[in-house]
Amino acid sequence: MWILYDFKLSESFQVLLELHNQSAPTNSLKRVTRASGDLLRPREAIFMQMCLPGSPVLYYGDEIGMQGGADPDNRRTLNWNIATWDIPTLLLTRKLITLRKRHHALREGSFDPYWVHHSGRVLVFAREHPQGNLLAVSSNGWQSLSTSIPVDRYYADGAVLVDLLTGDSITVANGHLDMSGSNQITAHQGRLFKEL
Repeated sequence: MWILYDFKLSESFQVLLELHNQSAPTNSLKRVTRASGDLLRPREAIFMQMCLPGSPVLYYGDEIGMQGGADPDNRRTLNWNIATWDIPTLLLTRKLITLRKRHHALREGSFDPYWVHHSGRVLVFAREHPQGNLLAVSSNGWQSLSTSIPVDRYYADGAVLVDLLTGDSITVANGHLDMSGSNQITAHQGRLFKEL
C-alpha cells in the first residue's frame, strides 16, 4: 500500500508501520517522543491504526500522550496525574475504539486504498463490509488542504456522508466530496465517513 506514496514517509507513518499489527517492541521510543513532542502525529498514527485492517496495538501511555525515551525509559510507570495527560488524544482514542467495536467494516471489512493526493499527502481508503462501508481520509501533510475527493465508486450524487469523529456532514456532488472551506482537510487529521 505504501508504494502509492512517492514521497518520503513522515515519522508518524514510520511509527505506524513499526507498531501496526504487532506488539510494540520494549526498546521502542514512545510515539510522542518519536514525534518530537508533536501531539498531532501520534493522533494520526492512532487513527490509522484503528482504521486499517488487522489488530490495533496501543503501547500503554500512547492514549494519553505519554513520553518515553530509549529502553528502559520507554517502560517508565504509567503517569497517573490526569492534569498532565493529553486529553484530546485520550478522547480520540476512546472514540476510535468505540467506532471500531461498532462498525464491522473496521474489524472485518475489505481494504481499498483508492485515492492519493501526493503533494497534499492525503490517503483515502474504503473499508467495505455487507453491514456498511466506511471511507477514511488521512492527512500526512503539514498544511491544511482544500481538494475534491472522487467517491463515485462508492456513493451516488446526493448521498450524505457524516464524519463519525466530528458529526459534520458532506453531500456527494458530481461524484466528489468537496473538502474545502469548513470541510478542508487539516494537517495530520483523520476523517471517517459513513453514509446516512
